[in-house]
Amino acid sequence: DKIHQGHVLDILPQLPSDFIDCVITSPPYSLNRIHSPPLRGMGEIEAYLAGLVDGEGYISIKKDTTSVRSGRSKNPIFHERIQIRMIDEEAIKLFAERFGGHYYKEKRSYSYRQLYCYSLSDGKAAKTLEILLPYLRVKKKSAEFVLQLRRRKQEYKLKSLKGHIGHLPMDKEELQQRENLYHYLKMIHVQNWKEEVVN
Repeated sequence: DKIHQGHVLDILPQLPSDFIDCVITSPPYSLNRIHSPPLRGMGEIEAYLAGLVDGEGYISIKKDTTSVRSGRSKNPIFHERIQIRMIDEEAIKLFAERFGGHYYKEKRSYSYRQLYCYSLSDGKAAKTLEILLPYLRVKKKSAEFVLQLRRRKQEYKLKSLKGHIGHLPMDKEELQQRENLYHYLKMIHVQNWKEEVVN
């Protein structure tokens, strides 16, 4: 075990990408208030929020087949997603204030502490991951897959004269690429779950 002392923006770039097994954070409750002297900059907040995602976040691609089953569309819809669940409302609130979106109280189970859940989807989720990507360590690969999906959606939209054509079958190659990204992320989640069980 080794203690690294210093500012997070100075220390994180020195660590290898597969170095961290667990992230424990202590929220700076007053980051969203006026300080004198001022904070070092927005990068400090973003580095902290990236730590929340690494430790408590879930980055995923959601495959929605509702419109396909109902016959309203030939194509499944793939959504970029970020979710954070934790007991500290101040940290969740800070995330919502910085990136938008919403959070809510989960139904409290007997003998368990109150959990708060924050989520972002689609373009907002992708934009947030673009901002946090330089600071992510544990969930960096998951974020990169989600951002690949966003780029594919934007490029495919530009290729089409009508943008996203929901009522026509999507190009088979494009659909397969999105399916691949969806399954890659599922594999990462399964692997992470197995490692947690073993440890």
